[in-house]
Amino acid sequence: MAGDLVLGLGGTVDYEIRWDADVLTALAAEYGIQRGELVTTAPIVDERTLVLTVLAFLARGGGGERFVSSSEIIEVFAARFDVAVTLGGTGVRAGIALDRIGVPTVQHLVSIDDTVRRLLPASMRVVSSATRDTLDPHLIVQYPEGATVMLADGTVTAPSANRVIFANDAPNREMAIAADLGDALAEASAFLVSGFNTMQDAALLESRLDDLAEAMRRLPQDAVVYYEDAGFYERSFARIVRRRILDRIDVYGMNEDELQEYLGRTVDLLSPDDVAAVSGWLAAQSMPVDPRPADAVARPLPILCGGAP
Repeated sequence: MAGDLVLGLGGTVDYEIRWDADVLTALAAEYGIQRGELVTTAPIVDERTLVLTVLAFLARGGGGERFVSSSEIIEVFAARFDVAVTLGGTGVRAGIALDRIGVPTVQHLVSIDDTVRRLLPASMRVVSSATRDTLDPHLIVQYPEGATVMLADGTVTAPSANRVIFANDAPNREMAIAADLGDALAEASAFLVSGFNTMQDAALLESRLDDLAEAMRRLPQDAVVYYEDAGFYERSFARIVRRRILDRIDVYGMNEDELQEYLGRTVDLLSPDDVAAVSGWLAAQSMPVDPRPADAVARPLPILCGGAP
């Protein structure tokens, strides 16, 4: 059908825990976590370092996405809370929202299992590179403003609400492009590109971008392409993706936490002056961090902050 909305590139199974400060306080006591240890960039190799990272984000009111060395760590931590099992990934969530207003979509997936089959909207047509069933859950930790956790040497309190994602998801890390994506794009009016942020192998990323570029040659000239930057596990990979696909992007998106990582400073989201200054800088750059290539299209590149389209 002409005018399809094609959403990709990967979906996830999410474990959304119900926030419980008492559980975090007990874990902090069990592991002897102190305020001086709280950093958001420590490798997450066990439950202790996962708890430490959650508390570090909470202390600054921050959000983001972090790699965990094994899915077992996520399973053990999540089992301590009430959990809602949902589907994630920007494309999948956008498709679910569109289904609720009667708009069908085409979803590119890199993984599948019975949970995905059960929860995907019936209106969504799937294009998939998955060759077998796999389950690598993403842990979603959402905390409210004012959430307080007691440590051995004091307390940490969230200055604002936010969320953090933790995952070890091999299919999304490999991001195989379905052979029939090009066929789907040939009938597309819009295409969402999201998910390269979880990749960790530069050579494999270049190969996947080759596959994506080949598929995108089938896009109609007037199709709109939305690119979600997201929180890259390997920050240098963001530049690789931009270099390869920027000339076909119409809208460049990220959320406020990703924006602040690029800027290297916090933005007062309640200050019109600060937000206006950042927006002006982005508009002048046409993209964050580095200028657009000289051979890129001359039209302005809209940049949206706030997550999914």
